[in-house]
Amino acid sequence: MPTARLIVCEKRGKWAVALRARLGENQTRLLETRSLDECWHELERRPCSFLAVEVFWSNLDSICRFLLRVGQRYPQVRSVCVGEPDLIAGEYLLRETGALHVSYNTRQLNVAARMARSHFANFPAGESTKEGIWARLPWKN
Repeated sequence: MPTARLIVCEKRGKWAVALRARLGENQTRLLETRSLDECWHELERRPCSFLAVEVFWSNLDSICRFLLRVGQRYPQVRSVCVGEPDLIAGEYLLRETGALHVSYNTRQLNVAARMARSHFANFPAGESTKEGIWARLPWKN
């Protein structure tokens, strides 16, 4: 079973630092990327990951197209968007194209971190397919 990662796609690293602080024991699953191409490459390697994408007005259109493409190609991926408060007018468009949540400052990331932890519960770290099946059987020890 592939290991789910929290893939953060952003330019500066601000959101990854804030998310890492909220992930607790899952912080080792966080992986930073700096472009949509790099992010796509990581999704190909880990198609059950949780994705956090930084959005600006200047890249809103490309992010929406990217989220649609992710949803079509990788149905197990869950996505959230992060950005500055001036993006509030674009929130519904982001949600319509696949974002489960949109955070406008680092203090609002608790919801995104909780969603990521919940997603990770479906894809335990480092577990083989056989171990995953045995762990879910009702008669496990």
